[in-house]
Amino acid sequence: MKFNYLARTEKGGSQSGTIEAANRSAALDVLQDRGLLVLKLESSERAPFFAKEIKIFQRVKRRSVFIFFRQLAILIDADVSLVQSLRILGEQEDNPRFKEVILETADKIDGGASFSKALSNYPKLFSSFAVNLVKTGEVSGGLKESLEYLADHLEKEYYLISKVRGAMTYPAFILGAFVIAGILVMVMVIPNLTSVLMESGQELPWSTKLVIFSSDVLRNYGWLLFLLLVGFGVFIWKYNQGEEGKAQIDALKLKIPIFGKILKKTYLARLAENLSVLIKGGVS
Repeated sequence: MKFNYLARTEKGGSQSGTIEAANRSAALDVLQDRGLLVLKLESSERAPFFAKEIKIFQRVKRRSVFIFFRQLAILIDADVSLVQSLRILGEQEDNPRFKEVILETADKIDGGASFSKALSNYPKLFSSFAVNLVKTGEVSGGLKESLEYLADHLEKEYYLISKVRGAMTYPAFILGAFVIAGILVMVMVIPNLTSVLMESGQELPWSTKLVIFSSDVLRNYGWLLFLLLVGFGVFIWKYNQGEEGKAQIDALKLKIPIFGKILKKTYLARLAENLSVLIKGGVS
């Protein structure tokens, strides 16, 4: 494989070029043997379309993140340098996306960036909470302790979210079953009953007329209702991207029956846990 690289020489100058090696790690070793400080290293070969990995299937799990911080703390406690520790963990990582992030972080640190600064380049993986806790550890000289606090916090948060999802799964399943059953009744059962009721010649109550009307709308314009629901979902998703929209939607979530109470307790538990970890980590 061929790799493009950008590096700093021993005299402080910059050097770029292409190197051929079996893999990224081998290319990095060759460049370091030449006395170069590697700033950037990436493959120059483009994979065919069918061989490209879809990033949506490379989502990094929360469990992988807290295990990463815990293993990093162990390596640092064993007097392994931060850059070497990151490269060891990066080579062992199975998730291609997370592997790339860890190795890029190691390269940035090797190029002179701080650990917290390197982590801040990946906000979707490492929250500002994690970055600031790591930064506190760097300043105070207790990086190992900060990483341990962070790993403990992320692990507790992971299991808390798992419990919340488990508690919400059953109500969501029941609600979904009711909706599906209601649609099936409206589309398949009500039309047959309607013909029987019409043949009787009796005046129907307004509630029955409303059900029949709803059934007709669902059968004749169901596709339009589906498109409207999809459009509404996209609008809510876009609106949730802004700060004001996110604040309003989050406030609305807390007012949802059953789910709102669960979310309130979850947020309070996370707030207390975050404060506890920050105080232990030396943040005033």
